[in-house]
Amino acid sequence: MREVAEVYSAYCHQIEDNFEDFVRNTQETLAEASTKTIETVRDADSTTDELITAVRETCEVNTPRRAVVEIYAWASVTAAASMIGTFMGYTILAPLLSYFTGTFSAATLGFLIIPLSAHFLFRSYDDDPRYADRESDSNLRYLSLGLCMLQGAFNGHVIHNIYITGQPPLFLTPTAIAYSFAYMPEGAGKNRVAQLSFSISSALAANIFIGAITGSLTAPYYFLSIGYCAVAGFMMQVIFRKVHRQTSLHSFQHAVTSLLITVKGLFFLLFGSYV
Repeated sequence: MREVAEVYSAYCHQIEDNFEDFVRNTQETLAEASTKTIETVRDADSTTDELITAVRETCEVNTPRRAVVEIYAWASVTAAASMIGTFMGYTILAPLLSYFTGTFSAATLGFLIIPLSAHFLFRSYDDDPRYADRESDSNLRYLSLGLCMLQGAFNGHVIHNIYITGQPPLFLTPTAIAYSFAYMPEGAGKNRVAQLSFSISSALAANIFIGAITGSLTAPYYFLSIGYCAVAGFMMQVIFRKVHRQTSLHSFQHAVTSLLITVKGLFFLLFGSYV
């Protein structure tokens, strides 16, 4: 009887010790989690404040014009690739995508998960001098091209049964901005407002010109053109704030196209007619 009591007593002590360890570990884990959560919130607030500051800035620009041209020129290529992906998403790949994912999942992947993952991936490569050579630059560009096609395919799946009366080509806005910076008047100098005004107005004029030629000037066409130009202007402000020398620009190039794809998809979802 005494031996049984001793065994149970040992079990009780062991359980008490384990429970105390569990409570202590739980407290430490919760403390670490709360600290990380607070740091994450602070980082998010810091990023938000930085973006707001970037949009409001009107000071002179130190960003090389060649860097801006490279960003928007390659963004026009990836935007064209995303248009091919969108076409495939609502035609050839529609049955396959319908089998694997729904509209909400496709929107989450195409508008949020893939763009954010690509942004952090390209930013890590851009910050690493080992990937600054010509071969790595080419590989990263092709990776961006493929990811934009994939985002376009998911976008096509999201909007495959939605109709609007007119839309500008996705690649037209970044193309016009690239050309406007390549031929920026010398009088603009480093004036931020002048550079923004000239490039964005050129992009808007190009969209309206193409719409007039194709007979597509409808209310959705105008609003999408304004949306594309607004996104391009927002990214330009971020580029002016972040880029001050010729460096790897893949994260900015991909971000421009990702935002254009997202604006297009959300516009279809909010204002399109289901057929």
